Amino acid sequence: MQSALMAGLLVLFAALVLLSRGLDEDQDRLHASAYVASMAFGIISLGNVATWLTTLAAISAIAFAGVVAWFSSSELQTIHDDRKKARIGTRAVLEDHDKEQENTRKELRAIISCAPYAFLPFVLVTPSLTVDTSPTSLVSILIFMVVSPVLVHFTLRLLDRSYDKLYSELAEIELRAIKIKRILGSLGSGPRSGGD
Repeated sequence: MQSALMAGLLVLFAALVLLSRGLDEDQDRLHASAYVASMAFGIISLGNVATWLTTLAAISAIAFAGVVAWFSSSELQTIHDDRKKARIGTRAVLEDHDKEQENTRKELRAIISCAPYAFLPFVLVTPSLTVDTSPTSLVSILIFMVVSPVLVHFTLRLLDRSYDKLYSELAEIELRAIKIKRILGSLGSGPRSGGD
């Protein structure tokens, strides 16, 4: 019981290390942290301390995936920034921003949504090494499997729309600033009256 709890906490610490390193623009480690964290919560649930602990561990696995989805949205932010550059006339890297945006969102959703599933093997198998097929267990597993992708989807969708609005407004501000500079430049370089 205690050994499972300690082992789970050690694995969770490893997940947090991966998360912190993943924040330094290493997306692979960032995504891996969600899978390792789910395994950590699964190991913790093996302690069978109480039913509420298993429920809390399941919720934590999904929540951790949501946090990783939030941090992974930096890829979408980069696309929106590139679109802003294209709008204001500076050099942009991507050609089709809409397609790239959709593909990135789908890819992130597919990778991160599956992370909490690494929790399932630890709760599906009972101490007697048999699969728990009771109605309560099956319903709980079904809910768990549905909630994870939905949470990740809405997190990425929310952030994508937020970035879209933010960078559109930034582009408008920069375009206005460029227009004002041109007006001021034309006024400053206009013909001067008077002289000797």
